[in-house]
Amino acid sequence: MACLSTSLFTLILIPYSMDRLNYFNPYNDKSDNHEDRFTRAFMAVIALSPLVATYFYDSLRGAAGDSELVPTHRFSPSSMETGTQWSSLPVADRYYSVLISDDVYEGNVQVTPADRKARYDGVLRSGDTVFFIEVKPFSSDVWEGQLSPSATDIPEEAYLHPTPLCLSTRDIITFLNELREHTGISFTEAKLIDDFLAFVNDKFAELNPYDSYKQSLTYQLAQRRTAEVLGQVASSEELVRYHRGWGHYINIEDMPEIRKIGLLVEKDQSGDGWTGLLIAADFGSTQGQAKAFYRNPAVTLEAVNQVQSASAAGNLHLAKITSNVIHFETAAKQFDSYFRHWKDFGPQLSQMKRVDFKNQYGQWKDEKLVVAQDSNFSAKVMDAAYQNLNVCPAVYFTRFIGREEVLRLEAEGNLLEEITQTMREILNILGRDFTLI
Repeated sequence: MACLSTSLFTLILIPYSMDRLNYFNPYNDKSDNHEDRFTRAFMAVIALSPLVATYFYDSLRGAAGDSELVPTHRFSPSSMETGTQWSSLPVADRYYSVLISDDVYEGNVQVTPADRKARYDGVLRSGDTVFFIEVKPFSSDVWEGQLSPSATDIPEEAYLHPTPLCLSTRDIITFLNELREHTGISFTEAKLIDDFLAFVNDKFAELNPYDSYKQSLTYQLAQRRTAEVLGQVASSEELVRYHRGWGHYINIEDMPEIRKIGLLVEKDQSGDGWTGLLIAADFGSTQGQAKAFYRNPAVTLEAVNQVQSASAAGNLHLAKITSNVIHFETAAKQFDSYFRHWKDFGPQLSQMKRVDFKNQYGQWKDEKLVVAQDSNFSAKVMDAAYQNLNVCPAVYFTRFIGREEVLRLEAEGNLLEEITQTMREILNILGRDFTLI
């Protein structure tokens, strides 16, 4: 195997002073929540992501309302120049002051060349235009004098836009969340955005637009907020997981009857918004869990029906080892019969063989344990090549909290308690102590 000598890289690197936006050159001498760290992180995303750079330029152009700026469709991320913590500005024909803070700054500021020694948080140059950027995580900390450039950095004949272009980090983060869900985004850009959002969440959580459900206007932001809420409900944030086909949940490791209890965001018809939250717990979701569930002497019909904050329903499904094949609906009025049947037969569950598929399904229909779905059963089960299937007679607890009620409970400071108490009441049917919530 060929080997490369480090001397080769030494020859390349010695004459080069690493720019602060080099991804591998973060600050080592600033506190974790220093605003320069946020500035560097965001400028690095702009420098490395063409999609984010284009969005940022479009936002600046919109804030400027200036027809002299190059149209967005002609903006070229590959030809732009970016930097952070510069002590001077590149020579250009047009200059724009930019302020990024938690909320759009509404101060009446005039940008003029100033007699001061400036240090610019961020700089973006595109063609004959330079944007010099001031970043303040909180608009209350803005010093308006920093929005004007040093007089020595602006050529006499150059144009200096008279007012700052003010952008909100909340709008930027909202866009990044939406962009992250775009199917056309590259792996590298998706990973970069994920890292930036995780960084903001860890070091500058107060900048998140999803620090309340009221601010979480989209489905994606409500999902982010839900992860935060579950982290506060669970005994440890490490227990919070995400399943793409289901949603965020608390992982349960010490209960054989159930593996997760979820807090799911329900989409609206458009798919972009949300209608509320669903607390969900599926006991007996696998054949092994079902056997443990119905063997548990504490699990009785009386215990199930005593749960007041959530409703229980039958959720019988047939499954392979890695995925479900078909779900059956049970009429609500037949739930008691469903539970009694599986309390008797559930502890002895075993794989159902192909020769028994049709007869077993017919028996379940006759006993009204499931609602008939003959064509679906034929297509998904009988016409398939399965030789064996697992029988999973689950009991699915749910409680839907509509969006308006979510906002009210949160405003009153009662949402976490409401979710916690509902989850505890559901899990209490197992008759054992637990510490995960």
